[in-house]
Amino acid sequence: RKLPAKKKQTNLSLQKNAVAFPPPPTSTSASGGEKQVNQMKETMGLTKYKLLKKNTQQLAKEQITGEHFIDETLKLFSEGILDDLFWSYIPPLLQSIPSNHGREQALSYMESLRFAQVLQQREYSQHA
Repeated sequence: RKLPAKKKQTNLSLQKNAVAFPPPPTSTSASGGEKQVNQMKETMGLTKYKLLKKNTQQLAKEQITGEHFIDETLKLFSEGILDDLFWSYIPPLLQSIPSNHGREQALSYMESLRFAQVLQQREYSQHA
């Protein structure tokens, strides 16, 4: 079934916005998004930033699963799940992707990993 032209155009613009990276700035300042990009490039390095961008675009297009996205993204941060930058950058990045199964899967998987980490830390502190 074909979409009406107006609906088709809306879907195309949503898809284009879904693969924009990083997400559009939430403030009214256009320089906010540019600042975020520069900060990510500076802290992650250009190579890791480009990998994150590629993975984000693939997730938005549902070419990879949310779990794969998180597993690959964790490799880009030196402390993995414990890295504050991961928690600073990735949840807002995922929230900026239009809702799809991959995004929801990534958010859920990320919370599962966080919960497992908390349990592991509690167990370790009880035996120390």
